[in-house]
Amino acid sequence: MGNEAFHSLMPERALPFETGDDGRVTVIRPKALAPRWAWILRFLGKPNYRVRLDERGSFLWGLCDGCHTVAELGCEMAARFGEEGGDHRERSAAFVRELLKGGFLRPAPARREEPPVRPGPAQDLFPGPEPPASERQSPMKASGFTTLP
Repeated sequence: MGNEAFHSLMPERALPFETGDDGRVTVIRPKALAPRWAWILRFLGKPNYRVRLDERGSFLWGLCDGCHTVAELGCEMAARFGEEGGDHRERSAAFVRELLKGGFLRPAPARREEPPVRPGPAQDLFPGPEPPASERQSPMKASGFTTLP
């Protein structure tokens, strides 16, 4: 994936998480992500990893809702944390890239713009509600054609 394509990606959270009293996020990741290994997790004492994020990671995790692009995440980081930490766009992109590789995040599905509803030919010809079935005529009778005996 090219750099520009990656920066226009909208990541969303793929795993459950908990938010602590201090505002830091703990992501809960199963030890086996593949469904074929899920049966073995029942036998493990602790079937999940608990990954605790720092303040910056928790802030970014909160923004990964499928509505913000990777580039916007960098801008939000710069607005929140100012000059400390250097290039926020590249650091945010690297963090998101690692979370995508680890299965913590996934790309949000592409949102389609719904085209405006335009009246079709049937709506132009027959304004108003459709008549009940008892009042409808067959197309042959409506056109004036008759059938032969």
